Amino acid sequence: MDRMRDIDQAIAAQKAVITRLQKDIERRQRDIEALKRARVLLAGERTRPQERVAVTVGGHPKKGLLDPDSDPGRAHAVLETAGQALHVNDIIAQIEHKFGERPKRTSLVGALSRYSKHGMHFARFGPNTFGLIEWRKN
Repeated sequence: MDRMRDIDQAIAAQKAVITRLQKDIERRQRDIEALKRARVLLAGERTRPQERVAVTVGGHPKKGLLDPDSDPGRAHAVLETAGQALHVNDIIAQIEHKFGERPKRTSLVGALSRYSKHGMHFARFGPNTFGLIEWRKN
């Protein structure tokens, strides 16, 4: 019976170690993200404060909002800076240069296509060439 209790205590101790290590991993991941944001800010690449771009649409409360840290949000920032429609390869290169992360091409094209199809934020100006919806209206 003592051996069973010893084994149970050993299992509990190992579970406690795992829990502690998982919390430590989560804390370190948050630290890494904070350091990445600090690196971007120190590099002077992000000049505008993080804000959500609002569009009046019904439904889900976040529908129509672009998260500035999402690939479409970053594409919006790149296009605003460029002032003209860009091919998706140029948008990806600018996102990588400005934010230090390379988005997946297919995901970005899919997101920009969906937004342009629904008339939100982006417009298609040619094959894999996107600009801001405001430019289409002018």
